Amino acid sequence: MSEETRGDVAEQTRALAGRYERNAALLGAGDVVVATVPGSGSSLFGTLILELGFQHLDQYFNILHEDGSIDTDPAFAAIRTRMSGYAALDDGTRSAPDDGRARFYRCQVPPAGFDLGALHGAVVLVRDPRDAVHSLYQFLGKYAARQGLAEPGTFRDFLASTGFNGSPPVRAWTDVYAGWLAARPELKRFAVVHFADLKRRPVEAVTELLATLELDVAPEVVARAVERSSFESMRKHEDKAVTTLSEKDAPDLRMMRRGKVDEWQEWFTPEMAPYFADPGLRAVAAELGYRWEGTDR
Repeated sequence: MSEETRGDVAEQTRALAGRYERNAALLGAGDVVVATVPGSGSSLFGTLILELGFQHLDQYFNILHEDGSIDTDPAFAAIRTRMSGYAALDDGTRSAPDDGRARFYRCQVPPAGFDLGALHGAVVLVRDPRDAVHSLYQFLGKYAARQGLAEPGTFRDFLASTGFNGSPPVRAWTDVYAGWLAARPELKRFAVVHFADLKRRPVEAVTELLATLELDVAPEVVARAVERSSFESMRKHEDKAVTTLSEKDAPDLRMMRRGKVDEWQEWFTPEMAPYFADPGLRAVAAELGYRWEGTDR
């Protein structure tokens, strides 16, 4: 990466950080924060939310304004095109619904900056950290090559690098979820949604989420949303959508890569275990239902 490119990336990072802060400050009654980290199933979850009839915003895609209007960052237009729910149901610029429906806002930042007590609630969307971090690595490898950015190198190189939120990927995973777990007492409603449940028992997982958030959706709407948000359905849409993208938008870059639960079993060896041995990671992962000891799988 050239010095000029590195400077541009740093400037863009600062600008995005400012956007995230302004967006957070403008969320309140009727809004549900979806706290997650990259590689945890946010494309699937966002499509589900839209199929259920709610509005879904994103810290990357959307710019909120004090007058209630919303802009969409054109830099992320190609990514939005790949995602069936966004492409078919939401142009990302609608104002907050005036019919009392909740509005969902996905982010991957700690809770500082949000008026937690004013929110309708928060959802923690989580995937086994081994799968989430590896999925992000796979995505960034192709994305960096097309954008002229430094490629992540080997997976071990990536684990030692500074990633999103200015921390190594495993530390960033820990910090985001630790922050939102600690914020539970300040929130009116709080739900944890596991990627594995969305894949293995989606109707039950979505029904439980809606009950926790006290949101009414008819069972037949839930069933239809699950069907339209399946990996096969979303991959089919992406296969069609990428034919309209230019080469610079990396038509071979997949948002819907595999959609597999416990993919870590294919690469997690005793040699990889030390990279996931931090006590802080283990504690937060255990609180969210993920446990592994030593080099055990």
